[in-house]
Amino acid sequence: MLRTSGTINKLMNNLIMTEWVGTNAVNTQIIRWWKRKPMWLPPAKSKLFRIRQRVIIPQDEAAENRRLNNNYNTYRNSLRAYFMKIVEENKEQFDEELLRKAEENDFNECQRINDLWNQDRAQVRAERVRREEAERRIEVLKKVEDKKVRDEKIMEQVEARVKQLKVEAKTFITRETIDQVIEEAIANKVDYNYAIDPYGNKYDEKTILDHQLKQQLQQ
Repeated sequence: MLRTSGTINKLMNNLIMTEWVGTNAVNTQIIRWWKRKPMWLPPAKSKLFRIRQRVIIPQDEAAENRRLNNNYNTYRNSLRAYFMKIVEENKEQFDEELLRKAEENDFNECQRINDLWNQDRAQVRAERVRREEAERRIEVLKKVEDKKVRDEKIMEQVEARVKQLKVEAKTFITRETIDQVIEEAIANKVDYNYAIDPYGNKYDEKTILDHQLKQQLQQ
């Protein structure tokens, strides 16, 4: 009884591992016991002493089954022998020196292709660098020319301003001409207290007096 109980426990552990751990194992059939009677339970009492009747197969059918089984075994043994022969031939053809030479030749070919590709890329890169240098040289020359034109315009503006200042310098008040300028300012009095009508006419004190005098004379 103890041995049977231990066997059942071991079987249950194996089934649990098969059910939950080995779900991706090869040649493993999963049985979900909650949908059928567990295999570790004893048979029912109604079936305990039942003896199944031996199935009687006709001779012709038994002969056909035997022929099919023999053919299956023959095919299986032939395939197995063929596969074993292929494995042996592959073992005989395997040579470490030939494999090393094949790897070396493959590496040399890859290196040759890589060198060709590097040379092609180097030529393309050199052509691109020359083209960029030419474009950069043209751009620099254009910037120099634009700066030269801009400097010439600035010098023209400066010279024009200098000429204007030289002309205006004649009217500057100096130590020698200050007395004369003061006398002219006193003699030529300028009155900025005047009015302007909607038509743009200016009316200062002198204009107003002249207008009043003209009205008096007309009356």
